[in-house]
Amino acid sequence: MGNSIKSVVARREDYDKVFSVLVETANWLKEKGSDQWSDLLRGVDVHRTDQAIEKQNVYIVYSDEALLGVFILLEEQSAWDAQLWGRETSDDIVYLHRVALGHQVHGKGSGKELVKAAIKVAKNKEKKIVRLDCISTNQYLNHFYSSIGFLLVEEHKRNEPHSQSSFNLYEKRL
Repeated sequence: MGNSIKSVVARREDYDKVFSVLVETANWLKEKGSDQWSDLLRGVDVHRTDQAIEKQNVYIVYSDEALLGVFILLEEQSAWDAQLWGRETSDDIVYLHRVALGHQVHGKGSGKELVKAAIKVAKNKEKKIVRLDCISTNQYLNHFYSSIGFLLVEEHKRNEPHSQSSFNLYEKRL
């Protein structure tokens, strides 16, 4: 993609746009046979996107002015992250969540560009590590994160009572 990629911090008035992309991705996952993000399809937002927007942790990514996708990048560990990764106090780490492509770019190699945009934001914030979790049963996404340089740190980690699923933990040193 030789396009111009631009990340902007989402504002309160962007909430509907961001949430729409998240729901589109949840529907796409459902079509692929995954129940990942199914909370969004039931109207439940466990990541509290509205609060993440208020804290300026949500980014909208554009490719030549067209919507590419969204992501949440947390500089402080959420309770979810602490449960999976253990309590961490380092200022060098960010946690990447809700990486979601706009429906019009699914299957076009745009996921790599979206994650690269998140990494660029992390570098601009002078972070040294990007961490993420991925449901362990989604082979496609697990392969995707490995193929773009994220190292598998731990497999099949449970986060009870928050989820019945197991997760693989990935990190990328910058």
